[in-house]
Amino acid sequence: MKTFSLTIYSYILKYYNSLFDDLIKEYQISQIEIDILAFLANNPEYHYAQEIVDVRGISKAHVEYFTLKIE
Repeated sequence: MKTFSLTIYSYILKYYNSLFDDLIKEYQISQIEIDILAFLANNPEYHYAQEIVDVRGISKAHVEYFTLKIE
C-alpha cells in the first residue's frame, strides 16, 4: 500500500509542477521560487524567511537567494 501511495504522490507532484511550466519559461524563475510565492500568497500572516523555512520546509539557502533576487 505504501508503494501505491508514493506512486500517486509522485504523479500528483509532477502534475502540479507541470502546471507552472509556462510561468517558469515566461518569467525565468524556478519551481522553488513559484512555491515560495504561492506560499506567501496563501499565507499572508508569514513575513520572514525563517517562517517560510520552518513552515514550508524549503531550504534556508533557497529562501535567502529568492529574497535577495526579488529586492
